[in-house]
Amino acid sequence: MSSVQIDAISVDYGKHRVLDKLSLEVRDGESLAVVGPSGCGKTTLMRALCGFIRTAEGQISIDGRAVSDSASRQFTAPEKRNIGVVFQDYAVWPHLTVIENISYPLKKRRLPKSEIRERALKALGQVKMAGYENRLPAQLSGGQQQRVALARALVTSDRLIVLDEPITNLDAKLREEMAYEIRSLQSSAGVTILYITHDQETAMTIGDRMVIMDRQGALRQVGSPEEIWTSPADKYVFEFLGVSNFLPVTVRKDRLIVRDGDGFQEAALAGGRIAGQALEGLDDVLLAVRPMDVVLHPRPKSGLFSGRVERVTYLGNQFDYIVALGEHRLRVQQDSFDAFARGVPGEGSTCGLDLGNSVFYRAGGSERVDLAGTRAGGTRQRTEA
Repeated sequence: MSSVQIDAISVDYGKHRVLDKLSLEVRDGESLAVVGPSGCGKTTLMRALCGFIRTAEGQISIDGRAVSDSASRQFTAPEKRNIGVVFQDYAVWPHLTVIENISYPLKKRRLPKSEIRERALKALGQVKMAGYENRLPAQLSGGQQQRVALARALVTSDRLIVLDEPITNLDAKLREEMAYEIRSLQSSAGVTILYITHDQETAMTIGDRMVIMDRQGALRQVGSPEEIWTSPADKYVFEFLGVSNFLPVTVRKDRLIVRDGDGFQEAALAGGRIAGQALEGLDDVLLAVRPMDVVLHPRPKSGLFSGRVERVTYLGNQFDYIVALGEHRLRVQQDSFDAFARGVPGEGSTCGLDLGNSVFYRAGGSERVDLAGTRAGGTRQRTEA
C-alpha cells in the first residue's frame, strides 16, 4: 500500500491553467474517488501523478518521497513511480494473449521468466480470469478486457493503482458489477486506489472517500460518501449528487414563506423559533431537498404546502412526479408501495407536500446553514401578493 501527498500543484496547457494550487492526500490503503464534470481536470490530475505531464508549481510525493517538485525541478519518470494505471480504453494489445499482455510490464523489468509467469497467473486469479491466459483480446468481452487491464496494473504495482474512468464504456449492468469487483479487489489485495470518474454512483460504490471537483478544477468537498450525501458543503455539491430541488424562501421567525404565483404559501419551520432565528435576516435563503425526501400526499393536507400535479410517470419500483408549487417546479419520487397505499394523484390535481429533510443555504448557495433535524412542513396560509 502507498500514500500520496499532492501539495499545491498547478498544471498549465499553454496559456490555460487547468489546475491551480490543488492539494490532496490519498491515504495508505484507501480507495479515493475523484469525481467531477467533464473537463474539470480529473484526468490532468491523474496524468500529473503518474508523471505523464509536468507540473508548473507544487510537489507530488509517494510514500513520503518526492516524485515531482517544480521548485527543485525534480522529476521521476513514469516507469519509476511504481504506479499501476488502467485507462478508459483498456489499452490491451490485440496481438498479444491475455498472459502476454499482463506479463509485458514485468518483461520490461527483465525479471526471470518463472517469476513473471507466477505473478501474472496470480493477478489473473485476483481478477477472476484464471483459465483465460491463452486467449486473445478479440475473444473476450469488454468486461473481461477490463479485468485484463486491471491484472496488468496489479503486476505493475501492488501498492498504488490509478484508474481513469475504466468502466465508462461498459453497459449499465456490467458497470455496476465491475464497480463492486474493483471495490472487492482493493479490499482483498490491500492496494491503494485513486479512481477518476464523472459518475457519482460509481464513486460512491468504490470510494472510502470522495473528492468533488467543480468545472474550474477546484475541490469543493472531500469526505466519505455518507458525509457528502448527507452534509453537502454547498449548493454545487448538493446539485451535483443526483436530482435536486431548490426553493428560494423567506424566513419570518419560525415560518417559511414561498411565493406561489398569485400570492404566498406559508409553512411552519419544524425545529421552531431557534432554527428560525438562525435563518432570520439572511437574504435569499435557499431550501434544498432531494426528490425522494419529499413526502407527497394525494390531497391537500393541513400543515403542508400545496402543489398541483403536472406529470405522473410510473417507473415500476417508483412513481416520478413533476409538481408545481406556484411558479416553482419540484421533482418528487415516491416508492410504488407507498404511492399505492396513499393513493396516486392524477395529473392536474392538488396535492400536499411535506418537504422532509431539507437543507438550507445562504445567498448564492455557497454556504450551508447547519440546522440539524430541521424540517419544512407547516400550515398553509394565503396572503395576496
